[in-house]
Amino acid sequence: MIGSAAARHLTEMGHQVTLVGPAEPEEAATWQGPFGSHYDAGRITRQLDPWLFWSRASRASIARYRDLEKASGVAFFSEVGSLMAGPAGSVQMDRLESTRDRDSVPCETLQGEALAARFPYFHFEPDMLGLYEPAMAGVVNPRAMVHAQIAAATAGGAKLLRETVRGSTRPPLASPCASARVKRSRPTARCWPPAASAASSPAMHCPSRSIAARWSSSRCPRPRRRGLPACRR
Repeated sequence: MIGSAAARHLTEMGHQVTLVGPAEPEEAATWQGPFGSHYDAGRITRQLDPWLFWSRASRASIARYRDLEKASGVAFFSEVGSLMAGPAGSVQMDRLESTRDRDSVPCETLQGEALAARFPYFHFEPDMLGLYEPAMAGVVNPRAMVHAQIAAATAGGAKLLRETVRGSTRPPLASPCASARVKRSRPTARCWPPAASAASSPAMHCPSRSIAARWSSSRCPRPRRRGLPACRR
């Protein structure tokens, strides 16, 4: 899901993009290759979240769903609403109410008889509090969303290669400091495998050049990152 979205955004920014990855296997039980995280059809999406950052990130994403559907011709968002319910005064519900109040998230606050009357097909304990979002919330089909991202990316000029990445023949640089010389017009993937993984599996190795975007200067970061050589000044 992240890769297809990154491919679309980079394509829209004018970069030459190749998206690499196998298609969903027809026989999942016997498939021996990499298995994606989006092979399902329903995940809840809503504006409210106990953590303010994720609430804001969700709202920013949901606000763009219809534009992506229109651009790709693929529908993936069912705006059926969302109900978050739990014991009134609990840590979780207090956080949700704090997010609602701080960012003025539109929702209905229901409790007691009002909650039971609005959702008669559920059974609620007397102390339950419900926060109902009738709009900008519902269900996302991740499989369809990835198809939409890929469709929009390829329509913009990205190439789709249905293969499995098994390694890289590009040698690593001597130091992460040298990566500061990489031009900003050549974005690369951000990866940070643990030292043990990088040493034991060529397929997991990531050249230090690929983390150039992380450093704001040519000086070595402190503390030193695992698995990377020291910098000579």
